[in-house]
Amino acid sequence: MKKHLRARLYEKGWHPDDIEKTVAIVERAHERKQPWIKIFDLSLYWSALLLGLIGNFVLAVLLVPILMVAQGFWLFFLVFVFAFLFGFLFINILYHIELKLPHQHILNWLLLPIFSFLSVAMITDLTNYVDTLIGFGFQTHNYWLIAITYTAAFMLPYSLLIIREKMLFGKAKLL
Repeated sequence: MKKHLRARLYEKGWHPDDIEKTVAIVERAHERKQPWIKIFDLSLYWSALLLGLIGNFVLAVLLVPILMVAQGFWLFFLVFVFAFLFGFLFINILYHIELKLPHQHILNWLLLPIFSFLSVAMITDLTNYVDTLIGFGFQTHNYWLIAITYTAAFMLPYSLLIIREKMLFGKAKLL
């Protein structure tokens, strides 16, 4: 955050001394937060993470009709679009929380892809199983490919954000 603030203030024509004073004030303000505000920040972060996990599972369940009807290119295209849009929504939520807890953000971006992969793979496999029980004759899908497509599309907005940060500020920070 400090580099972003410095870069923005420098672009606006601020004097370097004023920039350093402003950054120091912002840093002190973060350190002097009231304990209840720190607890609120943590609970906000963990709530967003929990919503991301639940949202991934709900989206995987919502993919069931698509898994039953779509085939080939359209199946992967629709899975990609749904996952990309959810990933974009989720990255915007986390990016605007702006907590200074990088180790938790790293945990977040390790936990979410694993959970999204497992939930989509499980739902795809369950859909294949239900189809064989009922006998509708829908095409069975390779759950590995669908889960990898979903997870890659879900993580793509985060990857694009990292590339953007690296291009704009020279060093990317992990959310």
